[in-house]
Amino acid sequence: MDTSWFAKRHVSALRPGDHGWLAYSSQEERDRVIGPFVLEGLGTTEKVVYVTDVPADRLPGLGPGHPIDVDARVRSGQLRVIPLREACLDRDGAFEPAKMADTVSREVGTAFGQGFRAVRLTTDHSRLLNDPGRSDLGRVLGCEHRVGDTVSPSTMAMAICQVDRYACPPSSPPFATHTRSSWK
Repeated sequence: MDTSWFAKRHVSALRPGDHGWLAYSSQEERDRVIGPFVLEGLGTTEKVVYVTDVPADRLPGLGPGHPIDVDARVRSGQLRVIPLREACLDRDGAFEPAKMADTVSREVGTAFGQGFRAVRLTTDHSRLLNDPGRSDLGRVLGCEHRVGDTVSPSTMAMAICQVDRYACPPSSPPFATHTRSSWK
């Protein structure tokens, strides 16, 4: 068993308690990691929670040609798409890290109450770094620590937080130094 803080492994090897950070270089790279993460959850008795402003049928892994009935998964509660404003923005549209941690905690509790064996959570923080007045890297990384503190002791939650590596300010250290998991 690899006990190092940073471990490279395939996304299908994620287990409850795992929290990873994906700094992607292209939408293709993101979709290659997040698509299977979403599909594997929907192919089992796990719940998938995606924090995004993108419609459910446009999420990685759920586009045209995939055998998943997205509308049925949303209706059943197995797939939950939460808009950024509801999950992690305050009334003025500013990023609120504590609200994101509360959202993660609430969704894990809800999934347990609904009878799911585990919950997969994911979100893309790129917009939070790109929009004027949204947030700085420090606040996003602080949020990551809070999410990690919520997910790590869990026996039923796993999370992948994403960011376009080009959204990171050039003076900041590479995002890969802040991840607990990396994917092949």
